[in-house]
Amino acid sequence: MQVRASADASSYLASGSAGTGGVSNELGKDAFLRLLVEQLKHQNPFQPMENTQFLSQLAQFRSLEQLQTLEGAITTMTMMMAVDQGIGLLGKRVEGTGANGESLAGTVQALRFDGKDIVVCLEEGELYLEEVERISV
Repeated sequence: MQVRASADASSYLASGSAGTGGVSNELGKDAFLRLLVEQLKHQNPFQPMENTQFLSQLAQFRSLEQLQTLEGAITTMTMMMAVDQGIGLLGKRVEGTGANGESLAGTVQALRFDGKDIVVCLEEGELYLEEVERISV
């Protein structure tokens, strides 16, 4: 089956799926659905898309959705495990090397989340949780 890109689909892809004006290299589920609808709108009525092709594309879309759901669940679980590890460090003495190569040591006073990672707050500085090299009571 030959499908010619329509002006609508081309302009959608050129604008990026997030609507930010930049070109996106990822085909998200919204873009996938729009392209599928454009294919259906502009297919040759004398040579329509075969059922197996259509079902194959729908199966791929469903797999994409399931992978995105799984990715979100794994990300959440990983963050919960990191928080649990950080809570276990409260009141304990830790040592580690910071991002700038500086050695830090001290008692864990608090934890904070910087939007991506858990940060261990010491009396005299901060370490990312993955930078902790030694733990003592």
